Amino acid sequence: GEGEPCWSPDGSWIGFARSDEVWIVPAAGGASRRLAAGKNCSWSPDSKRILFAAENAGMQEVYSSRPDGGDFLCLTRNGRANGYPEWSRDGLHVAFNSNQDGNGFGVFVMGADGATQMRITGRNTFDEHPSWSPDGRWVAFSSQRDGNGEIYKIAVRSF
Repeated sequence: GEGEPCWSPDGSWIGFARSDEVWIVPAAGGASRRLAAGKNCSWSPDSKRILFAAENAGMQEVYSSRPDGGDFLCLTRNGRANGYPEWSRDGLHVAFNSNQDGNGFGVFVMGADGATQMRITGRNTFDEHPSWSPDGRWVAFSSQRDGNGEIYKIAVRSF
């Protein structure tokens, strides 16, 4: 089936997951086309790139590419489980969840080029599905840290 739709900010495309692959379709209608293996897509604020999570050597990494499939980049490159990437509103950072430091799944922030990956939530928690505030000062996320699924927010320092 199909799921996880994400609009490009300029309104011209809709990205979505189909059978663990990322597809895009013109928002005005037309033929969809496969972009890459993966899921959890998110568009850059200028609609020129799309993020997604995909398997690589048995682990899930975060990737970025142009909508035409060119300039395909692995951003996380840590050999651990990574997913649910989301661009900051200014396009300079990406929030994502990961267990890259071995301290449980947490929310991390990195540069749009994959540099400076930093955990922003507590250790030994299960935090995921980050979402940036419109002003870029906060990241909301879901957590199982007390055994119940709840929503939290955390201030993000300047990079």
